[in-house]
Amino acid sequence: MNFTLKITFTIFILLSLSLAMISLLNYFKYDKTLADLVRSRSDVVAMDIKNNIESNLSLGLFLSEISNLKDILDRAKEQNDHILKIYIFGQDGVVLSSTDENYKGQAMLAARLRMVSDNTGGKVAKCNENARSQTVDACLNLENSFSQQIGGIYLESSKDYHQDKIATMFKHLLSSFILVLSIITILTAFWIFNVFRETAHSFKRMNQQLMSLIKTDAPISESKETDRYSRIKQNDLEHHCDDFYQKAKDAFDEIKQFELTHSITDYPVTEEKPDVFK
Repeated sequence: MNFTLKITFTIFILLSLSLAMISLLNYFKYDKTLADLVRSRSDVVAMDIKNNIESNLSLGLFLSEISNLKDILDRAKEQNDHILKIYIFGQDGVVLSSTDENYKGQAMLAARLRMVSDNTGGKVAKCNENARSQTVDACLNLENSFSQQIGGIYLESSKDYHQDKIATMFKHLLSSFILVLSIITILTAFWIFNVFRETAHSFKRMNQQLMSLIKTDAPISESKETDRYSRIKQNDLEHHCDDFYQKAKDAFDEIKQFELTHSITDYPVTEEKPDVFK
């Protein structure tokens, strides 16, 4: 793998990890935000139904005498896709109205009645939010003008709505991730090819020379300018060496000739030694 491909592959890995981390964080953030939004929407729907019904109770009507209960529930269900069923029941636990007519006149489960009766603070109670349940339910009590509990609202929301939205978002997020990563990879490869092209060629040439030196012990070839400069310096050095050798040879020849033509007996014997080099 050459130098440019190595850099491109490294940057590709870093970008992939970064984008994957960002996408994963966005996925979990969207999941939590959507779940909170669905629960909040269920609370708003339950409170809206409560206000509509209690406004009729303020006119002096009993809960069973309100004629438009079914219309209120059907309108709330049509406006919110995640809602499955809505029940309105009285103090005795009998369903007075529901989006599903099959439940009208039936008694509510004791657990559901207990959840509504425990909700005395005017807030929406949550139940069945465990992992095995397929619904997220909300319950709220109904009070008359004297703040007396006269019944309750029970609302079932499907988890499938939340999961379908998450699956759709995941598909869009995955397609966006692949598209962005592809574009960035192409642009990065193009940029690296133009910026590191000369560097890659130099690196490749150096690598080839090094491998040639390791395998064959051959000298590394140099550029033309460096080779010409080396030859000039080598020629100068050889010329100086020849001059030095010639001068040294002439000096030794003169010394040898001097020794042959002069003998130590040619000088008078004195205490001072003659200086033959004067």
